[in-house]
Amino acid sequence: DVDRRGLGRRPGLKLEGRRLPAVGNAVGAVADGSIASNGARGLREARSDRDLELFERCAMALIDTHCHLDLYREPKRVAEESARRGVYVLSMTTTPTAYIGTKALEHKDGRIRTALGLHPELAADREHELALFRRYLPTTRYVGEVGIDGSAPHRHTMDIQGRVLSSILDMCAAAGGRTISLHSRGAAALVL
Repeated sequence: DVDRRGLGRRPGLKLEGRRLPAVGNAVGAVADGSIASNGARGLREARSDRDLELFERCAMALIDTHCHLDLYREPKRVAEESARRGVYVLSMTTTPTAYIGTKALEHKDGRIRTALGLHPELAADREHELALFRRYLPTTRYVGEVGIDGSAPHRHTMDIQGRVLSSILDMCAAAGGRTISLHSRGAAALVL
């Protein structure tokens, strides 16, 4: 049931010789947007109290370190379900204008945190939002999603993306540092 990399071939998680029901993808319960349907199905598939206990224990340990809560059809419902299940979520934003609305999805227990971002695919059109980025930066310890995208549709804006990323990194350094989720597609040498 498990391939050589330790990843299950079928949805689910193997623990103590038992296959547990799926709660989402291998990274986190909310990463593919199906937490409610997969999670509910998973609970129904639990074959014993022991399976249910193991399922609940695993759900408590899930961490999604790169989730775009604001891009879900029902972001509030996804955030509430994540909090209810005890899933830790680092929610990325793609623009500074989306940050405040996404931050409002944070749960009082602190399991959902919001990163301030300016996605490289949007950098050319949203460079003017760097002032807003600077304004919001003191309100978070997390920055993301930022970076450089060298894929064909965005290659022509790489100079602007680089300028935006450089500005963001300078702001973060001046603010004492931040945890950063860095996007790099076809630009590893530039980003590193």
